[in-house]
Amino acid sequence: MNKKEINTPSKITKAGVNAIMNLIPYVNTIAIFCSELALIQWKERREVWEAEMSKAFEKLNESFLEKAKETPNFASILASTYQAALLDIEEDKVKKYVNTLINVVLGEKITDAKIHIFLNILREFTIAHINLLTYISSLKEDDINTSSKKGIFNEGSFPDDETKKLRDNLLEDLYRYKLVSTNTSGKRQYDLAITERTFPKCLTPLGREFLDFISEHQ
Repeated sequence: MNKKEINTPSKITKAGVNAIMNLIPYVNTIAIFCSELALIQWKERREVWEAEMSKAFEKLNESFLEKAKETPNFASILASTYQAALLDIEEDKVKKYVNTLINVVLGEKITDAKIHIFLNILREFTIAHINLLTYISSLKEDDINTSSKKGIFNEGSFPDDETKKLRDNLLEDLYRYKLVSTNTSGKRQYDLAITERTFPKCLTPLGREFLDFISEHQ
């Protein structure tokens, strides 16, 4: 004897939704369009990843493969960087994810905790964040000791217009992750009150490590 199928609330709800959707032709059309468009864009992003990987691997030799075999959690790191590259809104960051994969293998030994933290930062940061952090890392001591409006953060000194417009937001994020600090010998005051008064800025050791983590391997 066959058991009578029980219609749970979830099954009834799903059946109702499907019935309504079938009555509205354009709903299915939109769903199909979105699905097909997503597949096309996923394919395009995967091709960007593969192209960046190919360019990077042209500069490597067989020793990379041997080191990759010896790298703990290499498969997980590969999966994480690949997935992040596909999901990231900014295509320009794909190369950064490829760089991280190579640097984990070829760079100095880095703990799993730092790999996890740096990958999370890279996912959250925009190219504007990275541009500003890179700019701060390039400042000389004379530049860092300048705190007036005509100093290192005047309009002509920003890497690009977007970085200039989003300066305060970007700096708050850099502070939050302790990648930059004020150039003072004592305790930092009002680090999150990003104004001209809090300048100048300088890169922290962690900030340098992060930049090395996402930079092209030399």
